[in-house]
Formats: sequence, C-alpha cells, structure tokens
Amino acid sequence: MLTYNPEQRITAKEALANKWLYASEENKVSSADFKTSLKKLQKFQTQMHLQKAVLAYFATQQMHPSEEFELRKLFNIFDVNKDGRISLGELVTGYFNVYGDMNRAKVDAKKVMSRVDLNGNGSIDYTEFLVANLKVGPYIQEERLKEAFDFYDTVMSQWWILQ
Repeated sequence: MLTYNPEQRITAKEALANKWLYASEENKVSSADFKTSLKKLQKFQTQMHLQKAVLAYFATQQMHPSEEFELRKLFNIFDVNKDGRISLGELVTGYFNVYGDMNRAKVDAKKVMSRVDLNGNGSIDYTEFLVANLKVGPYIQEERLKEAFDFYDTVMSQWWILQ
C-alpha cells in the first residue's frame, strides 16, 4: 500500500484480504463468542419498522466502543471475502463450521438471512449484524428511547422540509 507507483500498488480489496491484518491476537474470537453470535442471529426477529429503526439507532449511535470492537471481529470472521456484507454462502459456511452438517447449516442460514437482512438486499450488512447482536437490555431505558425518537423526529422533520 505504500508503493509510490499506483500501478504497482496492491488494491484496497487485496489489502483487506491479506491474512496479516487478521493474524494478531486482538482479532481472534473465541469459538464460544462465535457460537453465541450465531445463536443471536437465529433468535433475532423484528417485524415493526419503528422497532428496526430504533435498534439501528442504538447499534450505530449508542453502542459502547468495546462492544462494537468485539462485534467487528465477529463480523470479519463471517465476511470471508471482505466486501462489507455477509452473503448467504458465507453464513452457510459459518454454520457448517459449527455444526459440521451442511443441510442444517443451509436451513439455519436461510432462516437467519430472512430475519436479519432488514433491507432485503440478499446479504447482511454491518449495521444489520450489529442490530441482530445488540445487547438490548441496557438500551431499553426511557432516556435512551427518547434520544432515539428525538433523533428520528429530527430526521423526518428535515425530510418533510426537503420534500
């Protein structure tokens, strides 16, 4: 990446795929954390648009940096090709690595994708992953809920003005 001539320089995608980035201890994740994340992905279910919006706010605006750091490591394990999204195939691989049963992995990965892919684009992006893995308990307090509603109230007010 530090090569002066851009034609001789590796691409950003090649740099992100380099194993050196993921070799350090700080990027390692325990198998227990990996399995816990898989379970949270399976259990995640939301049906109301407002609920999705509030959870996304918590995940992107109020999550503690240490929690986000741990979830980033987990996301990077799933995101094998480092494109910033977890595809169905990558999810199947994650489940297969835990179960050792391809049929079960495919069934569970499809269920998770249908629940966690909030925007319906066929993959789980980082924000969706954060929302599904969010420890909701600390956020369900009147003050924090009011902050989320105030945030969306401001956003919607600005949107109406622009229309």
